[in-house]
Amino acid sequence: MVFDLRTSAEAVMRSLQQLAEAWLDAHLRGREALLRGDDVDAQIAGVVPLLTTREPWRASALADARLFVRTFVPFGSGLHVVARPTDAYEAFEPWSRAVHPFEYVLRHSATMDAPRFEETSMRIDRIAEEGGEWRVVSIFDAAGRARAEMEAQLLDRARAARDGR
Repeated sequence: MVFDLRTSAEAVMRSLQQLAEAWLDAHLRGREALLRGDDVDAQIAGVVPLLTTREPWRASALADARLFVRTFVPFGSGLHVVARPTDAYEAFEPWSRAVHPFEYVLRHSATMDAPRFEETSMRIDRIAEEGGEWRVVSIFDAAGRARAEMEAQLLDRARAARDGR
């Protein structure tokens, strides 16, 4: 979808929702591959098509993708994602339209019969419209990267303890 002033806000939100859904799916699949012990290329395979094609941002996003699949993702019954509405678009050279940060919510419950859902706020540092699609330019800001590194270290320790290392 190419975005211009004639593109409706609803159409833009639908495309943002599609990105959020694809991003969650890629995260879950990457996490499964990690826990199976697949190599890193298999872990990030779902993330790669969602990343920008423009360098040097792509190289940085690929490096962060390796960390991203090692971060916690909430799970439970009825897991679904909802993009937070935004009209805060900005230019970010070389893109004419970007969102910083892109926020979405994961809704889930611990059991099928739970009376309410838990919500977890999630974010991608920056996305931009590229070739008619939203692409991830930057996965983490500095604080998010530090949290992700800490989560990855905890995961590594837990896996080493489980494996008796």
